[in-house]
Amino acid sequence: MLRLFKTSFFWQFAGGFAIGAVGLFALQPAAQADPTHHHAVYAQR
Repeated sequence: MLRLFKTSFFWQFAGGFAIGAVGLFALQPAAQADPTHHHAVYAQR
C-alpha cells in the first residue's frame, strides 16, 4: 500500500481527479432564479 502512494501513476490519477472535481463545480452554469417556472411546474400536477 505504501508503494502505491509513491508511484507517479497514483499522483497523476489523484491530481487529475482533483482538477476534474474542481472544474466540475467551478464551471457549473449559474442557476436561473425564475420563480414563475417553479410554481408552474407544481401547478400542472
